[in-house]
Amino acid sequence: MLFKHSKFSLVCLICRWVTVSNMAAISYPLSADFIIVGGGAAGLSFGSRLSKRCPSLDILVLEGAPDQTSHPLTQTPERAFAAHDSKLDWNYDSIPQKQSNDRVIHLSAGKSLSGATAVNYGLWLRGPKNDYDRWRPIVS
Repeated sequence: MLFKHSKFSLVCLICRWVTVSNMAAISYPLSADFIIVGGGAAGLSFGSRLSKRCPSLDILVLEGAPDQTSHPLTQTPERAFAAHDSKLDWNYDSIPQKQSNDRVIHLSAGKSLSGATAVNYGLWLRGPKNDYDRWRPIVS
């Protein structure tokens, strides 16, 4: 179980995925105090924090995509570049953008439990030392 709180139900993460093909074959809660649509970083964080704050609530998180943690393109950051336009991407495109000479822009969106975090390269950059020095007195 992912979360210690017994009332937190993450459909599909706790070994039960609700998809069109297997919805009738599994059991899942028929009611909940909160239903969070989207098992991306925000939905999972919100569900986890809400369950910790109010453990008596029934919380259900629905995710429309499968768990892709074992997919080869999610194993290391350098492979994530190949995730765009793959089965891990919802492959959205914008409408033609007037400001870009009517160019259509690809809008990558992770098609996986965890959402875009599955295809966003898992990278971070450290800010300049001066920024941290200026922040120190504010947060100390």
